[in-house]
Amino acid sequence: MKQTNSTLLPDAPDVIQKEIMRWNWGAFLLGWIWALGNRLWIWLPIGLAANAIALVPSPDNKAILISLICQAVISVVLGVKGSEWAWKKKKWDSIERFKKTQDRWRKWGIVATAVGFIIGVIIGRTSL
Repeated sequence: MKQTNSTLLPDAPDVIQKEIMRWNWGAFLLGWIWALGNRLWIWLPIGLAANAIALVPSPDNKAILISLICQAVISVVLGVKGSEWAWKKKKWDSIERFKKTQDRWRKWGIVATAVGFIIGVIIGRTSL
């Protein structure tokens, strides 16, 4: 298959291309945890470093702000490119299997985000 666009997946028909090249909510919401599950090992140290920045003592909590910005950038990058990278990194039986797996990651991402939000609200209310 001749490639005319550098964003095409290697040896992938246009149908696969259309199904794979889309936003990945699991990657966006779970970040480096999703990346580990999809064998994208480089995102472990990147994600941990972004989290660790928040632990650095700084005036006016600037380290926390920097950490949040880094984590937001990582989330967006994984959301945009995650499906493509996950498809390339593993051998998948079918597009349907890939989509089903990524849908499970999306659901767990929503659950983890909701639980984290609820815990944050509870902690915030008890500290008043």
